[in-house]
Amino acid sequence: MIRKLPAGLPTIAGCPRPARHTQAPVPHPRWAGVVSDRAYVPRMKTTRPSQKWRKAIAEEARELAAGTLDPECAEMTLLYPEPLIRAVDDVLARYETELAGLPNRPSDAEVLRAVEHVVVALNGVDEDAELGGSGFDTVDREDLFEYIYGSLVTHGVDVPALAARNGMEPDEITDEWREW
Repeated sequence: MIRKLPAGLPTIAGCPRPARHTQAPVPHPRWAGVVSDRAYVPRMKTTRPSQKWRKAIAEEARELAAGTLDPECAEMTLLYPEPLIRAVDDVLARYETELAGLPNRPSDAEVLRAVEHVVVALNGVDEDAELGGSGFDTVDREDLFEYIYGSLVTHGVDVPALAARNGMEPDEITDEWREW
């Protein structure tokens, strides 16, 4: 679900950098290699997207304090308010715990259940207007997917093989449940 931006979001006219929510989707230079004619394997990410958001908020605060960023161009705390970041962190922490609790050789069903749990929980975060965010944008969706995928790989899951056994491409492992 894509929500409207929070009320009062400053205009970006005249800002030295484009606002994140107005950027066109980026091509996929992140993908490491081709698995088939149509699917790509994402670069493994084991850093939570919420850590990236906190870093961007801190950088923006430094730019504001230094006077190198017009206050009207500041948007990171509007896009990623702390309640949203905490909610995403909570979801990803539960996912990490669930993966850590899987047996050494988990079944496809056990792995896909963990993926379903994290995706459905992220759907809830994305749809919760009370968290104050503007909904996950294209970059956020890619980062979240790469984190889900990378966490599986870190826990020893051969995602391309898992996907193939279940009639999907590796980049489709979240598709059955994903609404963001």
